[in-house]
Amino acid sequence: MNTSSEKPDQGIVERDAAPSVYRRPWVLIVLYALTGPFIGALVVIAGISLTTEDINASRFKELALFTLVFAYPLGLIPAITAGIVHALTQTTLARMATIALVCTSGMTAAFLQLFVLGNPGSVFSDLYSLMAFALPSLTAALILSTWFTRPHRA
Repeated sequence: MNTSSEKPDQGIVERDAAPSVYRRPWVLIVLYALTGPFIGALVVIAGISLTTEDINASRFKELALFTLVFAYPLGLIPAITAGIVHALTQTTLARMATIALVCTSGMTAAFLQLFVLGNPGSVFSDLYSLMAFALPSLTAALILSTWFTRPHRA
């Protein structure tokens, strides 16, 4: 029996009616793994093409292919780490705290991977090298965490 003074609760979305990315954490991790390295590769391609003045079409195609080939082997660990952190914190933390923690975890995983695989001294030699290394993982984590963070109910 519904009277005019009783209003149904229209603003709250039930957990079962939410999209699958919020109900199944593994979907979120897979989305990070599939799209994170690609976004990072696009950032690298854009950065190189904007800072290099004499790049022609054939060199740009080679650069894009080279970057896309190595994006997934190098970007998969930071992307999966950010996806796992996002899946674990999306229901417990506020939206901005989740975004900040996801970005921090993706960057930390990228730096730890650098320490294991290569020479970290070359990255920390100047600010330009540091930003060139940090921006792909930071941008990918920021875009994906902003896009997939569930808004909390008021």
